[in-house]
Amino acid sequence: MTRAAAGVALVALAACRDPAPPAPSTGSAAPVAVVDPGACAAAVAVAATRPAAERFAALAPCRPCGDRTFDPAPGAMAASELLRACGGHCDGATRDRFVASFDERAPTANRPWRQLASDCPTAIGVDATSIRWASAPWHWLAQIARALATAPGAGALELPLPAWGLTGAGYQLPIVGGGELPVATRHLTITPDATYAGPLPRARLTVGAPALALVAGADYPGPVRAPDELAAGLGADDGTPVAVLAPRGLAIARIAEVVRALDDGSAAPTLALGVVSPATGAGWTDVPRTLPVRLRGTPTPGDLVVELVGGGRLGRLVEGGTLTDRCTLPGVGWTPAALATAARAAAGDGRRLALAVIVDHKVDQLAQLAQAFAAAGFDELALTAAVPAAAAPSACAAAPLTPPRRC
Repeated sequence: MTRAAAGVALVALAACRDPAPPAPSTGSAAPVAVVDPGACAAAVAVAATRPAAERFAALAPCRPCGDRTFDPAPGAMAASELLRACGGHCDGATRDRFVASFDERAPTANRPWRQLASDCPTAIGVDATSIRWASAPWHWLAQIARALATAPGAGALELPLPAWGLTGAGYQLPIVGGGELPVATRHLTITPDATYAGPLPRARLTVGAPALALVAGADYPGPVRAPDELAAGLGADDGTPVAVLAPRGLAIARIAEVVRALDDGSAAPTLALGVVSPATGAGWTDVPRTLPVRLRGTPTPGDLVVELVGGGRLGRLVEGGTLTDRCTLPGVGWTPAALATAARAAAGDGRRLALAVIVDHKVDQLAQLAQAFAAAGFDELALTAAVPAAAAPSACAAAPLTPPRRC
């Protein structure tokens, strides 16, 4: 094979996004910007005291690329300048292929970084398993790891990673704003025809070690699990909610089905809807986070039930599984804010709700509702099928409310 033909073959292989990288280039890695290893070790020590959602940002004093600040999705020219400043490529030809693979119409796509990782995996710090996380944040952390290799002292820092599968992409989760939400450590991933459970991906930076190390979730989402295998797949309770991850277009009824299978009393795990946030404190914007509302599979008598009909309806669940005190909100289409406001007025000091799920409601709507209910002071939400009513609803009383608290 001629040299030109070999180059074409290499580019074609990278374009196929094969998760196993080819042999590294024999060129030498570009020099890394001058970094103070001691400053990096000190940044790691500080970051280890922060919540997981803030640790990546807390590494900024390390300055792994000189005066350049972190950009989670740089364009082609910015990324090229980044490589010149802090390394992560083997030679000029590698950098040229990297820049050529950018598509400015999809600035968050990771294809260029996977191209770079395929050409020169040692320079960006990936192997056959971790190549799925090849991206701008991983490259940044790889430069920090190089600095830590010669840093004095000891210490380590675990960092959350996106829930990406073998292709280097994940499910399109609901997106919510409103500040930093806690990062999850375990997942219950639900698709239309399969369920998975286990640890979410995490990596570790260690003082004295030259590379990032995967410490959990390297095979996300893991094996398909039957309903009676889900609890075992989740492992021991670590005191944090399990993130329920599902494509945002999935029917809520499918979520309710799986949650109900796990909601078996006091030993049931704490489940919360998994979302992503535009906040960049965790480096990647699609690291799974959890909304502060526990999901349950079975409502209990006394729960206030929300029905997504017209402008919305409210009712009180009583023994025997029927609704009383039903009322209808004005309007032809419900909104999360209006439902949360009315529910707070009707619930008094109560902190539990139930949501009557109709087949065409989607996970994206559940995220909007859970966020609004959390802001109104509710911390539990049961997902139930439609509930029979004892009488026709009346109009809900309009009562002024104290503004809902923000989470």
